[in-house]
Amino acid sequence: MGMIRMDSIQVTDKIHIDDLRSLDMVSIDMWNGVEMEVQPNRHHMNVDLSYFEEKIIDYVEKQHPLDLQRIVENWEVPSYNLIKELNTNGIGTDKRCDYVVNVDNDGYVKSVVIMTERNCRVVLDLLLELVS
Repeated sequence: MGMIRMDSIQVTDKIHIDDLRSLDMVSIDMWNGVEMEVQPNRHHMNVDLSYFEEKIIDYVEKQHPLDLQRIVENWEVPSYNLIKELNTNGIGTDKRCDYVVNVDNDGYVKSVVIMTERNCRVVLDLLLELVS
């Protein structure tokens, strides 16, 4: 794993925070069953990887079989590393990704921030497809 990278993804689809909250694999503003204190218009989203496990494995192993070692070593698809418990280098093996969701005053998602290299753009894309 290299340096920590932060990526802000603008969301142009009309997705309400309640649409995300309604998904079984998502928890919003909760951590291990405890409600988190958050800022106005900013929410913490936790995504359970087990729901997307098969899709993530297929994406990496079937679409990129020759690049598998590079993908794992460079954490290019972090959810794959977490699911397979590969190259975790002490960051923990819990199978979830966390994001910061920024919403407008009406609760519609403006952007999603991927804060660290252990959180995956592939998972975010799969999740947003479910509510778009």
